[in-house]
Amino acid sequence: VNWSGSITTGGYGHEGTLKVTEGNISLTGEKIAAGSFTIDVNSIATTDANYKEGHESEKLVSHLKQEDFFDTENFPTATFVIKSQSEAGILGDLTIRGKSNEETVTDVTVTTAENGDVVVKGNITFDRQKYDVAYVSSMKDVVISDDIKLVVSLTVKK
Repeated sequence: VNWSGSITTGGYGHEGTLKVTEGNISLTGEKIAAGSFTIDVNSIATTDANYKEGHESEKLVSHLKQEDFFDTENFPTATFVIKSQSEAGILGDLTIRGKSNEETVTDVTVTTAENGDVVVKGNITFDRQKYDVAYVSSMKDVVISDDIKLVVSLTVKK
């Protein structure tokens, strides 16, 4: 999973990766009928061009794991449970920090490799405030966009 978040003033942001630890998907033809996946939030890493590996990268990742962001000590995983697929995308319940909200995965593609593995890709943009991912600072949440974007790519072994 690739993630990105941005600053509302100045236009820059941060980006990185998260690891999927488990998941399953049921298909009816090329349509996704059901499924779920779990993300290890402790695996959060930054791939920002501005941060080379080292102190600044470690500082950002450490901050994202703290209580005012993802609180990974108390909520080490996030999940997405698929409810249905329509023309608009895949509808499901996203759970972060123990809070669940209905979200839509857009730009969904499903491809089958020669070996039978199925690759599912899509995008989720969610409002971090709905999950209590709130930055504690003198500026509060004024400078950080509420939208966090995820680009999900899952390879499902048949």
